[in-house]
Amino acid sequence: MAKEIAPGIFLFCEDDQGFVEWCHANPDGFVWNCLRNATEILPFTLHAAIRNGDLCQHFRNRNGLPVMWIT
Repeated sequence: MAKEIAPGIFLFCEDDQGFVEWCHANPDGFVWNCLRNATEILPFTLHAAIRNGDLCQHFRNRNGLPVMWIT
């Protein structure tokens, strides 16, 4: 489940399905991919949630399906 860490800013941690659902529900939204370590979260890359009607290519595999990092 996403955690709202500031107004309109959500943290998705170990919630791939929730992340994919949020992207489709917010097609004009942006995703800030971050690196984490023990003490901080560091912004890394800004992505559009949806491009050309589907998840940003960085979140899809070569078959066009969402990449799930947590199994």
